Amino acid sequence: MIMPLLLVALQRGLLFLPGQWKLAFFLPPILLLSIGIPLAFENHSEAPPPMKFVRYLQQAHPPAERKDVLLFLKECERHVDWYAPEFTRYYSPLFPFAKVDPALLMKARAIYTDDTIVVDHRALATRSRRRIRTIFVDRIERAKRSGVSH
Repeated sequence: MIMPLLLVALQRGLLFLPGQWKLAFFLPPILLLSIGIPLAFENHSEAPPPMKFVRYLQQAHPPAERKDVLLFLKECERHVDWYAPEFTRYYSPLFPFAKVDPALLMKARAIYTDDTIVVDHRALATRSRRRIRTIFVDRIERAKRSGVSH
């Protein structure tokens, strides 16, 4: 909130400099654009982590088995709702892991989460014998680059 006001005050002061020093008026915008435009291109050139998570799930599981894949989501909730609605989803803050039907857990082909609280939950050892995979997309990308598969 304060930064734009400071820039306006700085610009106004530069505008009233004598002679050719008035050209200094253009330096702050040029500096900000020269820093901001390359950063914008860099940050918007690849998909966000939740979208990478959705793509990984779609590649790892064929459409026939997606209904048997459980997802306990927190951060990726909206992306999975829009781009992969065929997966069975629970939202970890709203639906605690302990309340999930044990038969559903035993039937699951895979269980993924983006919430570390789900992995640390004590109910994992008693309710399901399956290993729950915590998928953080950065880890997936690093593994793909190094040639390690999940």
